[in-house]
Amino acid sequence: MRKIAVIPLRKGSKSIIGKNKRKMVGRPLFTWVLKEAIFSNLDEVYVFTDDIEIKSFVEKQYKWTKKVKAMLRSEDNANDTASTENALIEFNEKINYDFDILCLLQATSPLTTYQDINKSLYAIQNDNYDSSITVVNTHRFTWNNDGKPLNYNLFKRPRRQDFEGLLIENID
Repeated sequence: MRKIAVIPLRKGSKSIIGKNKRKMVGRPLFTWVLKEAIFSNLDEVYVFTDDIEIKSFVEKQYKWTKKVKAMLRSEDNANDTASTENALIEFNEKINYDFDILCLLQATSPLTTYQDINKSLYAIQNDNYDSSITVVNTHRFTWNNDGKPLNYNLFKRPRRQDFEGLLIENID
């Protein structure tokens, strides 16, 4: 069973300029999840980017492992309106859908561990799941634009420690 991962990176981030190359504890942001992917049970990890500098960095710094590959994505799937899903479609077409399990890893989830990745792979391979997603549990109360609470009764506000919280998808 061929298990691969893709880490989509866009050089044109508007929210935080150059975020994928920004250093976090001395290393570019994307390298944190890349390192964990290398030591996971994945067979290959693709860094899929429109940034030539990132592609060159990956090819130079990760030549010690055959597990890591850098691939350029099109400008169309790296602009301000491009979705992750469209980038994934382009990636899948470029590799001719040559995988059994595809793992989407986000550079903006640098605390993802190889254990997290392996747990998801295990669930798909052994527990009869067709997909897996990682989430974070947050204990935030949410409101709509009309000033009405969305996830609790305004007149019976729970204490934070009594509130089960919300599961929120790990995304960028």
